[in-house]
Amino acid sequence: MTNKQIPLALAMMLASGLSYAAADVPFQHEASVSYGSNTDDFGDGSWNLGYRFYASPVSQEQQPYALSGFLAQTSNLGAGYTTVDDADLDAYHLDGQYVFGNKWFLQAGYDKVEFGSDFASFDTHAYSLGGGYYFNDHSAAFASYSRRESDSNQAISGVSVDSYGLGIRSFIKMQSTAGVDLQLNLNHSRFNSRYFDASNSTLNLNADWYLTRAWSIGGHYSIDEDGYDNYGLQTAYWLRLSDNISLTFALAKTIEPDGDGMFANMGLNGRF
Repeated sequence: MTNKQIPLALAMMLASGLSYAAADVPFQHEASVSYGSNTDDFGDGSWNLGYRFYASPVSQEQQPYALSGFLAQTSNLGAGYTTVDDADLDAYHLDGQYVFGNKWFLQAGYDKVEFGSDFASFDTHAYSLGGGYYFNDHSAAFASYSRRESDSNQAISGVSVDSYGLGIRSFIKMQSTAGVDLQLNLNHSRFNSRYFDASNSTLNLNADWYLTRAWSIGGHYSIDEDGYDNYGLQTAYWLRLSDNISLTFALAKTIEPDGDGMFANMGLNGRF
C-alpha cells in the first residue's frame, strides 16, 4: 500500500463502522494524527502529530467541535511534530497558554524546523510570546511577538525575522445555524541578514460559517502594504465516531494566486 492510499483506506475503514450515537463528554486531553497534501500529488504530503492538555475540563456540548479549545478559555499546553519524507523535513512545536482568573492570558511557543538533502540543509528556530484578554465568553483580543532565526550551508545564511502582531477573534452565535468564527489580525515583519534588510506588513481576514456544529464553510483574504493580495475558500467537517474519537476532514482552494489542485487534510482526533 502506497502513502497515497493509506489516508483513504483509513477513512473508509473507520467510516464504514458508523452506527454509534456519540455523546459530547468533557475532555482534558486531546491527541491527533493527520495527513495533508495537494490533491494533484497527494502522496507527497505531510504527516502531523499533536497533543494538548487543558488545565480544566473542556465542554463540547453546544459549540462547534473544532472551536471547543478556543471557547474553553482555560490554560493549556501543546506539542506537535510534522514530517515531510519527500522533502527530508522535520518540524517540532511546543506552546502554552496561562489564563488568569480575570480572563487576561499569556502565551509562549517554540518551533524548530530541520531540513537536509544532498544539495542543501538548514535549521530554523522560532520563539514567540504573546498575551491578550477574553472580553466575553466567545471573543479575545491579543498581541504577539516572535523571532525566527535560520542557519544554512548555503551562501545566504544567518537570516532572522522579527514579527509583531495584533489580532481579534470572535465567535458569533446564530439561531438558524451554529454561528460564525471571525478572525482579524495585522502583522508586521522585519527581515535581517548579512546581505539585505526588509520589512512588510500584512492584514489577514478569515471567516468560517458553521452550518452545524460539525460542518463549516469559509473564506480567507490577506493583503500586504504593497497591495499584493491572496484569497481562497475552505470547508471542514468533524465526523464523530464515538464519545472520544472523531474523523476530521478539511479542503481549501487558493483562488489568488491561482494554483493547481486543492489542499486536503484528513485526520483522526481523540479527546479524553
